Amino acid sequence: ILVDKYEDHLPHYRQSKRFMRRYQVSLSRQTINGWTHAAAGHLGPIGEAIMAELREADILQIDESPGDYLAPGCGQTAQGYLWYYRDAERGTIYCDWQLGRGHDCLLEILGLDEQSAAAPFEGIIQCDGYSAYRALVARYGGIRLGGCLAHIRRKFYEARHQAPEVVLPIMAEIGELYRIERWLRQTKAPPECRHLIRRARSRPMVEALHEKILDQRSDHLPQSNLGNAIDYALGQWAEFAIFLEDGRMEIDNNRIENVIRPAKLGLKNYLFFGSAEAGQSSALIYTLLANCAAHDLDPERYLAEAIKRLPANPTPEQAAALTPAKLATSLTDEAAASSAAA
Repeated sequence: ILVDKYEDHLPHYRQSKRFMRRYQVSLSRQTINGWTHAAAGHLGPIGEAIMAELREADILQIDESPGDYLAPGCGQTAQGYLWYYRDAERGTIYCDWQLGRGHDCLLEILGLDEQSAAAPFEGIIQCDGYSAYRALVARYGGIRLGGCLAHIRRKFYEARHQAPEVVLPIMAEIGELYRIERWLRQTKAPPECRHLIRRARSRPMVEALHEKILDQRSDHLPQSNLGNAIDYALGQWAEFAIFLEDGRMEIDNNRIENVIRPAKLGLKNYLFFGSAEAGQSSALIYTLLANCAAHDLDPERYLAEAIKRLPANPTPEQAAALTPAKLATSLTDEAAASSAAA
């Protein structure tokens, strides 16, 4: 049921009909909802263990996506947000459900103390140009912002018909930067190597591209598509260029956007969450399945094993041993031991 909904985007009412059609089993949507929330409640400690892992990161990629939910008394659905976090080095992913989109939504996951302004997370947040991230950095020391070339490119792509003689050369140079990054991924270059290659090959291209965009600033109205693209690029340039300093960083935020895609596809099918609490349960399941994908672990097998192995009221250590990353390693070791014994 969990995999059908959160991996294959099949709403509960369709699952209910399928159980009756294929197996002549009557399972109401309410029953399936109850089982889903019960499973999420049981697996909650594993989500907390993943969140603890995430706080150890030095570089986090963050993005958010809207999702509607039923809010009694409103007369219509209300809008909440799924916030996604990804450790750029280890690939750990966490999805959080919030009713808003302000920078305060980031505080709990990052472990930030609102009273003392202490910041246990001191690293780089790679994100788009949304103002909430800047507000967070202004409020807490030790946090830097990293930019995203994909968002810069997207703005120019939207302006390509306005002035192709300006936009197409800029996009061509962005393509050259991506060609270097593609080669680095294909060769599985370690961070130290990526840093050296970027310093030698990418940095001169980035500096030349910056000059080219800067030269166009006074030639286009700020409210035009191209003027908006230029202003956005120059406003994000210092953050974007940070990828040249640290080989662990990506050139863009595309990996976290790819992680968000299953939730966006699912919401197109089931339209909204049944309640604000259902949004939180869904975020937990999305967290587990995203980490399964990151570690090439079959999601149905993982959920079956995690539900079976996780005791009631587990200790933090017991929950931490059942994250997808840890369980994938455990299952591999068990299979190897079994093979050796045979």
